[in-house]
Amino acid sequence: MSGPENGFGVRERDEAPEETFSRGGRGKGPDSGADPILFGLAHPFEIPDRPDTHESWTTFACKRAVRTGLTLPDREIPAPVAKERVASDGRASMRRRIFLLEALAAFQMEVTAAQQRESQLVAAIQEGLKKHFSYVAVKLVKNEEDPLFRQICWPLRPDEEIEFKRSVIEGHVVAVSPHQVIFPLKHEALQSLLLLERLSEERISPEELDLLEQAARFCSVVLRHSRSFAAMEFEASRDALTRLHNRRSFHERLEAEMHRAIRYGQPLSLIMFDIDWFKRINDTFGHPAGDAVLSGIGRILLEVSRTNDVVARIGGEEFAVLLPSTDQTGAYRMAERMRRLVASRRFEKNGREMPVTISGGVATFDRRTPLSVEDFLRRADEALYKAKGLGRNCVMADCF
Repeated sequence: MSGPENGFGVRERDEAPEETFSRGGRGKGPDSGADPILFGLAHPFEIPDRPDTHESWTTFACKRAVRTGLTLPDREIPAPVAKERVASDGRASMRRRIFLLEALAAFQMEVTAAQQRESQLVAAIQEGLKKHFSYVAVKLVKNEEDPLFRQICWPLRPDEEIEFKRSVIEGHVVAVSPHQVIFPLKHEALQSLLLLERLSEERISPEELDLLEQAARFCSVVLRHSRSFAAMEFEASRDALTRLHNRRSFHERLEAEMHRAIRYGQPLSLIMFDIDWFKRINDTFGHPAGDAVLSGIGRILLEVSRTNDVVARIGGEEFAVLLPSTDQTGAYRMAERMRRLVASRRFEKNGREMPVTISGGVATFDRRTPLSVEDFLRRADEALYKAKGLGRNCVMADCF
């Protein structure tokens, strides 16, 4: 006995209907035209005509319509199937969200690892945006006078331009096209803007814009910390009086330059200077006068030295100058030039002239004469004491 038809045209009765649905219409057996491989059915050329024990007739009717190639309007999709579609969309959105959060976490780790190298930090940010978010930096915009910034603002109405600039100044990520965003790098008074372009052709989604906003805020914090770290590192490596490298920083640079000299087969020279009769200057003119002499000699050594040379105050009245890619002859000439310039400079205290001279010792290192750091320093120190033994105000070179 057949029961009434439900909303999907399926008769509800105790026994299954004799006919089956096929992709081409209603039929029986092998002539129905159904594809058992496509639909994964247990019996070839046969469409099930009743639901499983765990599903209702309405859900089964929808599945059978899909299997036979029929389509149902959304309003006719039964509630269980509609809920399953919504749940599927929700799961896809959640997977996308998780993927973006994982990308943000990886990006933050890489940027954090680069924060101690301020000069490389912006490059690390650009590489991370490309690697984890698929955005390539088209250009670095320095300020509002940049032609590219003006080009972006040109199509905007005055009120839109004001709002756009306000958002950028406050450090917000702003979409300027379906595939481009302005990514601000803000820390203290300095602000740069990265114009990012999406590598894929998909439009920028609100979720991506939100993640980029979080990435921009994180980068601003890291940039601020990086600048503070660089300032602290600079202070820790400098002598408080002369602002030259201090002893610790000098030894670090010396070891690095010796490794580089060995690797590239280039000479490395070291000059050690000591102020002649410095105790007499302190006793006669006072310690403030001695400090002035130390600062003055530090400035003279910096004036004569090259950009890649390392000038340091390594003791009370002792100075050292490290000369990469310089042989003994070149180092001796540099030391003599520095010594003569100090001797010709006039130092005064309350109208009284202070006679100031320095003595120097030169040592040269190359891979043909392997030396430890201690031996290298000792050779230069020995040459310095030879100069002092010859009457001071002169330079001696150590011969290996």
